[in-house]
Amino acid sequence: MSEEVKMPLHTEDARLSALYNYNILDTAKDSDYDNLTKLASQIFNVPFAFINLVDKHRLWVKSSVGFDVTETPRNLSFCQYTIETTGVLEVQDALLDSRFADNPAVTGPPHLRFYAGAPLVDEDGFILGVLCVSDIVPRKLTTSEKEILVTLAREVMVHIILQRNKRALTAENLRLEEVLQISSLSPEIHVVLTFDGQVLYINDAVKPLLGYTVEEASEINFWDALFIEDRERVKATLEAGLRNKQKQFDVQFRVVGKNGTEHWFS
Repeated sequence: MSEEVKMPLHTEDARLSALYNYNILDTAKDSDYDNLTKLASQIFNVPFAFINLVDKHRLWVKSSVGFDVTETPRNLSFCQYTIETTGVLEVQDALLDSRFADNPAVTGPPHLRFYAGAPLVDEDGFILGVLCVSDIVPRKLTTSEKEILVTLAREVMVHIILQRNKRALTAENLRLEEVLQISSLSPEIHVVLTFDGQVLYINDAVKPLLGYTVEEASEINFWDALFIEDRERVKATLEAGLRNKQKQFDVQFRVVGKNGTEHWFS
């Protein structure tokens, strides 16, 4: 039997998009994840533990204990049912469950009978996969054990998020290095910024023009410094240029300096 839980609100396409954004599929073995599956195996005293990511047609195994497998067809997995829930899915005896009685992993090696899985839920509520434990004999978890499994699943998710953020930070550093290289070759480039106004690079020309040091200017949001009557016009010009994929376009605007004076730029 499985625990009754509510269904998630996200569509499958949105869930898959979220999964792919983490860039975790088909990555190398990682001791952080292996330590968590080992811990789960020991806590629940079971021979098998897995961290599985549920792809469109496959179950990809990030870490496993007791059964060396890289991936399995999604339609043969227990985890395909777990991601349809927001709580622990428990199968106390697979031979008595019509969904799993004929499953090759039940009728053949490793002859699974018990399964319990907790969804890996990210900050936006997307279920990426499952932390699960299995046994070759029927079992039943206590309420406390289910809470422990959920806690371990959250810890897995913490590692997934941290690694994504680390990769993003590394990519950002590489992008900043490229910006600095470009600016050193092109002295006409005074400011490089993101569309939301974050300043990525600013050169020394800003000091005499606006009265800010380079460090002070780097902490200013561009849109806040822009003269209020020019903001919508500049945004509209930039949006149109980006939308039309123009290689270059020109727009004039005013920026308010540190002492409140206005300066024209393009």
